[in-house]
Amino acid sequence: MKIKMNIRAVTFIAVMSALSTVLYLVLPEIPIVPGIDYLKIDFSDIPAIIAGVTFGPLSGVCVEVVKNALHLFRSTTLGVGEVINVGVGAAIIVALYLFSRLFSKLLKKNGMSAPVYYLASIGAIAAAILAGWILNAVLTPLYFSVMGIPTTSAAVLAGVWGSTLLNAVKAAFNLLPFFPVYYALNKAFAKIYS
Repeated sequence: MKIKMNIRAVTFIAVMSALSTVLYLVLPEIPIVPGIDYLKIDFSDIPAIIAGVTFGPLSGVCVEVVKNALHLFRSTTLGVGEVINVGVGAAIIVALYLFSRLFSKLLKKNGMSAPVYYLASIGAIAAAILAGWILNAVLTPLYFSVMGIPTTSAAVLAGVWGSTLLNAVKAAFNLLPFFPVYYALNKAFAKIYS
């Protein structure tokens, strides 16, 4: 039975990776700040969140890595944006998992309950902000120097804070309306795997 579950998980990760990549490449990205190419929201993290919720955080992180590895061929940031995207996506997925476990114990409610999910989502958004800020603080100066953008402290701070805002908005857009989907998927998988 364990082998079947591993095959199911790997197949599910592959399907979610393909879906995430298609969403990343096909659906239009929504610009946060007009004129700044790298500050855009996309919904390609939703399949990674689904994988993380369904088969654990490692599955979701695998989807993030595959999606961003495939996106390297279209990168306008020389891979810096993709590294940040993996880091922030992983922070969202792992934090959602850990905060769900924490809040389900604290509230003595099932992890499937709306209060647990939304509190965990708020924690995941905070983790995305923190991870995004740290990654951007380290990688924005590198990106600016590689792209030939003057690396003044004001430019770096603008890049870091702009990207941090993007990560907060993107995490909120991907997590907060997701509960009905999360609830339905968990019910469906409980029926399939029981």
